[in-house]
Amino acid sequence: MTAMAGRLKSVLRRATLPAALLAALAASASVAAFQDLRIQVDGQTRSVRSRSHEGQRYYRVNEIARLLALDVAEQDGTLEVRGSRGRLQLTDGRPLVRFAEQYLLLSGPAWRRSRSDWYVPEDFLAKLAPLLIEGKLEKAGDLRYRVETLTENRVRVEVVNYPDHVAVIFVPSRQAPIQVQEFSRFIRVSFEEFRVVPELPATTPDPTLVRDLRFDKGELYGSFEIVKGERFHNYRDYELSDPDRKVVGVYGPPVVTTAPVAPAPRPGSSPVVPAPINADVPVPIVSDEPPQVFRPRPGGRVVTIDPGHGGDNHGVHPSQEILEKNFTLQLADDIRRRLQDSRTRLELTRNRDINLSAQQRSSLANFNRSRAFLSLHVGGSPSADMRGPIVYVQRGIDESLGSPSLVPWGLGQQRHLKRSRELAEILQRKLNAVFGTSNEVAEAPLAVLAPVTAPAVLVEAGFLTNEQDRRLLNSPESLGRIGAAVVEALEEFLE
Repeated sequence: MTAMAGRLKSVLRRATLPAALLAALAASASVAAFQDLRIQVDGQTRSVRSRSHEGQRYYRVNEIARLLALDVAEQDGTLEVRGSRGRLQLTDGRPLVRFAEQYLLLSGPAWRRSRSDWYVPEDFLAKLAPLLIEGKLEKAGDLRYRVETLTENRVRVEVVNYPDHVAVIFVPSRQAPIQVQEFSRFIRVSFEEFRVVPELPATTPDPTLVRDLRFDKGELYGSFEIVKGERFHNYRDYELSDPDRKVVGVYGPPVVTTAPVAPAPRPGSSPVVPAPINADVPVPIVSDEPPQVFRPRPGGRVVTIDPGHGGDNHGVHPSQEILEKNFTLQLADDIRRRLQDSRTRLELTRNRDINLSAQQRSSLANFNRSRAFLSLHVGGSPSADMRGPIVYVQRGIDESLGSPSLVPWGLGQQRHLKRSRELAEILQRKLNAVFGTSNEVAEAPLAVLAPVTAPAVLVEAGFLTNEQDRRLLNSPESLGRIGAAVVEALEEFLE
């Protein structure tokens, strides 16, 4: 029984009223007291007094707001209730409550008893209060509620733009159920159990497939929305491990191919395929098969070249006129031109001034089913005497990886360390001849090489912080000699 009920009983005992009437009033006070709401916050329980209105129990908004750390503001017959996750609007005499762009229905209308004295039915706590607070509010019994502080789940989001689809990768810090739902304009990725703290990606997705990637904190735990682009056709979601992550692949329309024109039948034979009406025009065939989760390009003699840095990541830059990102792109373009007429097919991770994440660069190498992967860089050193090329290979971690078909992300390079060393030795020898140096291959833990499932190296083609190297790199003729040395090394390695 609350203190209010106790005081009322004491007054009734001292009153000069018939005993039967005293008992009835005391019982009524006890019933009213037990209709108060009790809310537990941080282990302490507080009561919210009830009041009868039109045959229904109502509870004072100001008391609820104080317990849940909400702000209230009254204006022109409406009351705005604000929390850390959003705000809602009550209207006197109406059961509809506005929250963002939607309306929610209470079991009874909001009641403005007097100025700044508003009341709501009990289901305000169950339906609306959870939309405003950071913690988890749940019913603990009859007229009892409990607020629990939610543990944070930091979710890092990464974007990889493949030639035929966009992969949106969600890497949570805590394992919790993840639900993926498709709506007309977006795909929602929702998490449970923990409050999501988002880390949105620096890489921008292909806007024709993913127009926007945003976080919606309106739900209890928070959710992500992948907004569909104009070329969106369908999506596939799947899970990967090491680290545990959810991947949503967004695909464009099915590829349009052409049917070959059937040859003219020999005399006396029946054609297997009827010839089209206009034999000179190929007949388009649109495949109805949905795209696969991961469709790497056909293999073969493929080399992926990764011009380092780009965009707002300048790399080494002794001055605003001399930027590493420009040298790597020029060198990659020179290598591309030299391989145009060879048996080797060259793929570039970037062909313009954009910045890519390390994961995107190595993912493209794997997508291309590369026979070799070269990440091109130009060095910088505190010592101006450091000069010449240095070719790096990934430092080994663990030689035993279990099943070769299930290589954890980040350990893809481990099975190719020996061949990577062979490629690095050839490159180092060819480049030393251009620079007139005797540098040796080095090892380092490199994020861009670790996941690559092919021989992979990182090339530091000289040092911009060394005057002699800088003059050599600034010379188109010398830069061409470096490109030719890389091509010779690749041809020798691939043969």
